[in-house]
Parts: sequence; C-alpha cells; structure tokens
Amino acid sequence: MVHMCIFLRSVTIIILFAVEETQSKVATDIQDITPPWDVPLSAKYMRSFAYPTIKDRLPVILTKVIDGLSRDKEAIAAEYGEEGREDVKRVISCLSQLKNEMVTDKYFTQLVCGDDASKWNVYWRNKTENGTMVSWYSTEWLYAETYFYRRIKEAFLLSKKLADYDPFHKQKSDCLEEALKSMDMLAKYLLKEIETHDIRWDTMNSAFQRMLKQSLWANKVDLSLSVGNHIDIGSDPLKVVDDLDDCVLVDQSKEVWVEISKSSIVKDLIIDIVLDNAGLEVMVDMCLADYLTTMYNAARVRFHCKAIPWYVSDVMEKDFLQAIERLSNHTSACQQLAAKWKDYLEQGKWTLHSELYWTLPFSYSDMKEQDPHLYSILSESSIIIFKGDLNYRKLLGDINWKYDTPFHSSLRGFNPAPIVAIRTAKADLISGLDLYVVKVAQAKKKDWLLTGDFGVIQFDGTNSKNNLENEVSSEIKRLIS
Repeated sequence: MVHMCIFLRSVTIIILFAVEETQSKVATDIQDITPPWDVPLSAKYMRSFAYPTIKDRLPVILTKVIDGLSRDKEAIAAEYGEEGREDVKRVISCLSQLKNEMVTDKYFTQLVCGDDASKWNVYWRNKTENGTMVSWYSTEWLYAETYFYRRIKEAFLLSKKLADYDPFHKQKSDCLEEALKSMDMLAKYLLKEIETHDIRWDTMNSAFQRMLKQSLWANKVDLSLSVGNHIDIGSDPLKVVDDLDDCVLVDQSKEVWVEISKSSIVKDLIIDIVLDNAGLEVMVDMCLADYLTTMYNAARVRFHCKAIPWYVSDVMEKDFLQAIERLSNHTSACQQLAAKWKDYLEQGKWTLHSELYWTLPFSYSDMKEQDPHLYSILSESSIIIFKGDLNYRKLLGDINWKYDTPFHSSLRGFNPAPIVAIRTAKADLISGLDLYVVKVAQAKKKDWLLTGDFGVIQFDGTNSKNNLENEVSSEIKRLIS
C-alpha cells in the first residue's frame, strides 16, 4: 500500500508539471485591502489574517516539524529501526517540498493516501472543474489551511513505519504539564462546588455560567496561533474568569443554562462537545462535562476528537486519555477527578469519537449532505458545544460576515440540535455582535479579533426539541418568562 501511495504521488506530480507546461499560471491577484464583506476569507487579501498565516505562520510551523524530526531521528531509529531512520529522511523531503510549494504559491495537488483522500480529491476537482487551478494565495483560507495539515499527515502516511506518528505530540505534552497547577486549583473548586451545591435557580445559573466561562478562557491556549510557543494565561483559572468578564463580547451563557435545565427535566440529557485544544482546555472541558454529568444528571457526554494530528494542539483520543492518566498521578483533587472520569468512560456515560469530518475542508453547513450519518448522530443531542476558533470558522463557513449578522443566519441552515459556540477570537470573522460592542472592542485593541483577548458564548436554540408549554416545570417557565 505504501509503495502504491508513493507511486501515485509521483504520477500526480508528473501530471501537475504537464498541466503547468500547457497552461501558463496566472499570478494570484493579491490585493492590499481588507476582505470584502460576505465573502470567504482568503490570503489574497493582504489585510486579512489569512495572508500572514499562509506567508509566515504555517511555514514556521512546518519548519518546527522538520526540525523536530531532525532532532528526534536517533530516538525514532532506536524505536523503529533502520527503516524508521529512512522514513525520517523521506518525511522531511516531503515536508520540504510542501514548504517550497507554499512559499512559491504552487497549485494544489490531489492526495494519494488515507481513508479520506477521495473526499479531499472530490473537493479539489470541484474547485478546479472550470479549469482554474487553486493555489495557496488564490483559494479560501479554510481550504488552504486544512490542506496544509492534511499534507503533513500524508507525508507520514507515505512512510513505512511512521504512518501514525504525531509530530505535535511533544508540544501537546509540554502544554499538558504546564497546565497542571491550574488544574489542581480548578479540581478543588469543582469538587467543592459539587459537594456544597445550592439548588436554588439563581445560584445554579451563576455556577453554571462560571463553568462555561472557564471553558471559554481555556481556549486562549492555542499552539497553532502561537506557532507552537507556550501561552501563559495565568495559574488561577478562577481569577481569569473574573478579570476577563468584560471581554466576553456575546454572553448567552444564561440561555445555554436554560436549555440544558429544560432538557435535564423533560428527557435524557445528551451533550456533544466538539473539542479543540489539548492540555488545559480539554481538561477544563472535562470539568464542564463532569459538572453536567453530576449536577444535571447528563445521561451521556460525547466528546468529538480529531482523527489525525491537526492544527498543532487539537485533541486526539490519545491526548484526551493521556490528560486523564496524567491527572491520576497528580494531586489528590486531580486524582479524585481522574478516577471519576475513568469510571464515566468505563460506564459509557462519556464516550470518545473521532469522525473524519472534523478534518475535512468542508464547512458545517455541508455536513448534512457530505456526512449524513454524523449529522444524524448530532441530531440526537440535547445541545452541541463547539469549542474554539476553527470550529467557529467552520460554523460560519469562514465567511467575512458583517459583524451584526445574526448568529443563526451565519450558520446557513446548520441546525441538527441547539448549538453553542465557545470561542476566543483568533481569526478575523465573527457574527451576532451589537455594533456598539464592536466599537468598544476596537477602541480597546486594534487587533481585537486576532489575539484571543476577546471571546464569545453564542447560542442558537432554533432546533430546541423541548415543548415549554406541556413538559417543562412551572419553575423553569417562570425563570425564562
């Protein structure tokens, strides 16, 4: 299979060269403007964050992967033998070729390996069906950036021994270690909150919103934004929530709480969490899931991970399990949580899923057509929590919406169940904002959409399955009236 993949890659490159011989390449029309409204973001707009991402950030990430492989080649050879050493050379060669293609704005090529290759290639053919080849600066940012990470994966798939190698594992592990002090504080807080919980509605509302905001600000730690460098948000996650409350541009956490409260009363509560980053963020998301499982009797929490290494710090199943195992060897409070979480996994109350759709180039509005099975699974949910910037971009189709476009409208028909988007802003697109809030944020920080200093908790309950009139208790109806 590996030899066939290598052969197909060679044939693809030969065909590409033949195309370039017969069809002169038109230079990408890079424009020194901000992206127009209501169009997909692209690196062809120099004043979009897409431009420095393609020009600078992604090549730096790729260089770090290459340097890491060079540094670790002896350890790889010790584990995988001489074939492993040769694999390192082949992978570095593929990644160096990828870097050259990026910096010279070469055309994209089809993929040759992996269960998802046919989906990617159909997407590529649809982009080129009118005879226009796509390249790094000419196509949509979302396609270019996801293609970049999928090409990294392909370089390893073309090897003999390193097909499952994660080039970002060390960075994620380091991030996990750096988060342990914060997690000890959060673990103590969560255990106390559960032990001394107050069932009054206003108190439960406040406690839930605090948990949700901890999940929000943990999203600041994003290694793809920092090109793999450590991001420090402070050692006290509880203080961060208080300090940054004014930086939540849209706070619909009360609406989220009401929806979850309704669902917990009228039916089995099923929560889907589409995860983002490893390290602190995924552990805080587990704390939120624990809170929902314990306090709201969630019947099931389904965690959706990435199937392949993605955007440097995105969570794979192994990263999720590694975090729990590390906590089980940390402080007493962390050990108590880890033991509970292992039990939830064994009982099936918590389940891990790694659907390929999360690492395909499609927006989520395409899911019903492209992956009806996943859409059907999500339709069973009481509420779906999407974490982080990439999920937000896919929810919005990576379109440069006018800031005051209603969040529901920007979802473009994607509504398998009530949706929550929890995201610190690290890309120049957003919707559902009051224009006064925009002015205040712009006055505070010029790059307000790019640095992760502002966040949103947005809710779309259009597809709520709860019947308020007939099924919800009078107390809940009084609360939301």
